[in-house]
Formats: sequence, structure tokens, C-alpha cells
Amino acid sequence: MVLHLSTYQKIKPVALSILILAVLLCIPSVLFTDSLPIATALSITTVTPNHGPISGGTNIVLAGDFNIPEPRVTFIASGAYHTCAIDTYGQVYCWGNNGNGQLGNNSYTSTPVAVAIDTSGVLNGKTVTQVSGGSYRTCALDTDGQVYCWGRSYAGQLGNNSATGSSIPVAVDTSGVLNGKTITQIAGGTDHACALDTDGHAYCWGNNVQGQLGNNSNTNSPIPVAVNTSGVLNGKVLTQIAGGASNTCALDADGQAYCWGYQASSSVPVAVDTSGVLNGKTITQIAIGDYHTCAIDTAGQAYCWGINSDGQLGNNSTTDSPIPVAVDTSGALRGKTLAQIAASASDTCAIDTDGHAYCWGSNFAGQLGDDSTTNSLVPIAIGATGVLNGKIITQISVSRDRTCALDSNAQVYCWGSNFTGQLGDNSTTNSSTPIRVHTISDGTTSSLPDSYLPPTITLDLNGMPAECINVNIAADGLSLTCTTTAHSTGRVDITINDGANVFTLRNAFEYVNIDVPDTGF
Repeated sequence: MVLHLSTYQKIKPVALSILILAVLLCIPSVLFTDSLPIATALSITTVTPNHGPISGGTNIVLAGDFNIPEPRVTFIASGAYHTCAIDTYGQVYCWGNNGNGQLGNNSYTSTPVAVAIDTSGVLNGKTVTQVSGGSYRTCALDTDGQVYCWGRSYAGQLGNNSATGSSIPVAVDTSGVLNGKTITQIAGGTDHACALDTDGHAYCWGNNVQGQLGNNSNTNSPIPVAVNTSGVLNGKVLTQIAGGASNTCALDADGQAYCWGYQASSSVPVAVDTSGVLNGKTITQIAIGDYHTCAIDTAGQAYCWGINSDGQLGNNSTTDSPIPVAVDTSGALRGKTLAQIAASASDTCAIDTDGHAYCWGSNFAGQLGDDSTTNSLVPIAIGATGVLNGKIITQISVSRDRTCALDSNAQVYCWGSNFTGQLGDNSTTNSSTPIRVHTISDGTTSSLPDSYLPPTITLDLNGMPAECINVNIAADGLSLTCTTTAHSTGRVDITINDGANVFTLRNAFEYVNIDVPDTGF
């Protein structure tokens, strides 16, 4: 129902009141909010462990229902000179260079703040779960396992059987090898893209001059082709795929890595050498730069191989290596367990299980984030000071000249080159230290959803509260972790306050002088 001003002018006050009441009763309340719905539940059901020393330092897990504002950023990916992000509702936002329409907003104008991609066409009603960047192209995967791409397509890298670029998303062709397939993961190379389906088979499209499509050919393809499985991939189930400049690599379910293209000197997959540092290792993640590749094993150790002119292999050397070498752990990575690794043109970054970031390799634009432009042959820690201080990094993404990271509060940070606004801070000024990407609340026309502040957690006995610090809410909002601070002995109430709601669980935790058995409350 739409009531025009002329209609209001003709209705008497009493009749108008009745009409407004009827409208309010009939139209869903969501129509009267300025943003998407926000959860209001807040509760604590259990605390584990339920006791700890009076000195504090106990990491506790609260189970319950916790407020997490939505939408919020859940995933980031970088192209050569642009970055994209996904929110909890599957909406994609991009910023930076847009000379080939890689921002997907039906424009070719670069922007230093995030813009929402066009969803009036093939993405209408779709929920995106993953996005990947290429040199001047972006691809996305939706919940139905369908792939879409936009941007440059001189070699058919949009996968829609055309060499014509597009500034809005187009659907990747499914009339051939993808007919009836459900895609589970996508990866972007410089000018080619690849995907995995639910059966663990790989498909690629676009530039194939170096054999990076893996189909025993060097002919470009504007539609997906199946990666050759007559050799080392015979009978293998692939679990991850990654793309580089002219290379592609994949992992199988047994943790073995395979590569093809320029770096492997092969147009069909070949197994990565395991006679050296990878002997007996099981790989859990793989990442490709322009001409180097890195991987993490089950122990959280990193290995790299390929070109090493800028120290991107991280082994305190600039000597190229055709076989994997161990990344140096004598410095910043001593005692650390890595959880994710990312590689780009000539640099590499990783995050550990504590959410700390490390980078190494080329630093010409400050992309290592250490407030310098000096290359590093070994990993260096990022974020001890500045905007990342105290933040828990959940994802890191690197590109040709910059690095971006996502923290546990759904805030994005970038650093490095910014000549086309790829840092997303409404400027074109480079930064050799991390800076916060602008969101809606900055008032700079950014469409990126705001981050959120975690709730405050206090442990209180007779009006003597102690804070539980380092609060981190799980992605599903059903648990959070925090670290106790010092308090006197006794059982304390735990109170959570998110600024709008407060919940207290009585006698939930006990401060003790010595460790005691977990008796439960």
C-alpha cells in the first residue's frame, strides 16, 4: 500500500488514525527499520572451566546466545588492485581499481570506498558464499554451487563462452563439463579461474598459455574445461584449489599437493616433491603467488618453493628453489602454529592460531605492514602497535601490492599501495602500516557493513568486578571465549553487557588459591 500526500490531505484525523493503525497491523515490522534485522537474544547457559586461580589468566568458554550485529563482513579476497568482501547475507562489496569493471557495480570508475556489486541480473536473489579475485576480474560462488564472474575477459576468464568483459556479474557456462555439477570452491589466477565440485574434481577456464588450465593443452578456453585426471590425479579427490599468475595447484584428501602450469613446467598436474622437507607431512592448505607457492601442514608449519628474488619463500635467502623449503621459524614464528597462508606477486603472509599476522618478501609499497618499505627474507610480526594491536585476525589476503585482513569483530584492514583506492579508506595515499577500511558509519559513501564491538564481560563478587578480557564471539553466536583477570577468592557472578541488553549468570565461576577438581555449579 502506498499513501500519497494528496490522500492524507483528504482523510479526516480520526479516519487517518484508524487507517494508520490498520497499516501498522498489516505490514510486517521489518518494513519500518532502516537496516536488516539485528538479533536481540543474550544469555549464558554454561561456563567452562568453572574455576581458576585468583591471579586470573584462565581462558573460559561461555555457551549461550550472544548478540552479533548483522550484516557483518565474513570473508575477504583480493585481486591485483581491488579487494572484495562478503557479508552474512551473501552480499558482495568491492573497492579499488575498476578499469575493467572488476568491482561489478555496472561502472568502470575506480572507488576508494566499498560499493555493493550489481544484483539486478544473474545474482538477483542469490546468496554468495565465496569470492575470488584475479588480475582485473572477480568471481563468486553462491549457495547453489553456481559460479559468476565479472571484469576483464580477453582470454575468456569470465567463463561465459565470450572474450568480452562485463561490469556486472555473468554466469559461468554450465552447458559443458559443469552440467549438473555443484561447485564447492573457486580460485582466481591472474587471467584464469578454477573451481572444485562436490566430487573433488577440478575445472578451469581462461588463459592457458602456460598450461595453467591443466587439460594437457596450451589453448585458452572461454568455458570451463576438466583438469586432466589420467595421470597423478587418477582416483584422487581434491579438497582445495589455488591459482597464481600462470600456475594452479590443488590438494587432495590425503594432504598431497599437485601443481600445473608455468611453475610446474607442465600442462597436466604433477605431484609436488615430498622427498625433502615435506617427507611424511600432510598438507592442509596451499596458496600461490605469481611464481612461488606456499603450503601449511597439519603441525602449522609453512613451506614454500619457486622464485625467491625478494625473499618470498621466507627461508632467509633470495635463492630460488624448485622444491619446498621450510619457512624460517627462528624469529617471529618461533613456537607459532600457523592456521592460514596467503601468497601474491612476491610476498607471503600468514596468521597463527592466536590470530596474529606475519608477512615476508617484497615490501616496495609497504605491503608487509611493518612501517617500512624494506624487503624481509624471514617472517615479521604485524600489528604489535597501531590499529591491529590486540585484534584477533581471522583471515588474511594478499595481492600484487597490498595486504588486507579481517578481524574477529568483522572489521577489515588493509595496507600497502593505494593509488586507485585499493585500501578502502577513502583516500589514494599509500600506507606501510595497517589502516581500517571505511564502513557505512564513516559517512564516506562506503557500503561496507560496520564492524561490531564485543560485549563486556565482568566477574563480580559483592560489588568487586573484574573484567574478562580478549572477548571473541564464535561465528555462530552460540559461544564466546574470554580471559579472566585477577580477583579475590570466591564464587562470582558473570555478567554480559552488549550496550543494549544485560544478562547475569549467578555463581558461575570460582576464583581459587589452588587448582581444584571441576565440580560444576
